[in-house]
Amino acid sequence: QFNPNRADWARKKCSIITDGPLFEVCRLHITNYMDYYKNCLYDACGCDSGGDCECLCTSVATFAKECSDRGFYIKWRSQHFCRQFFNIFS
Repeated sequence: QFNPNRADWARKKCSIITDGPLFEVCRLHITNYMDYYKNCLYDACGCDSGGDCECLCTSVATFAKECSDRGFYIKWRSQHFCRQFFNIFS
């Protein structure tokens, strides 16, 4: 179910794929990067599982994996964007 109330938030967050220097090298080699952006918008606007960022981060991770598969490793996670948690007790 698409949630239009999340559209602005989704556009802002998913723009990590289309704008800025972080994924620039990937955009040069992945000509269909806009498809990943559109999928990110769809996922981010449609996710209502309580963890809003989970769907967004999974979508961006898919694009990052495509970059990695082509030889471009991008450290895209940060303290402020899709932070990665580790279970130190397992």
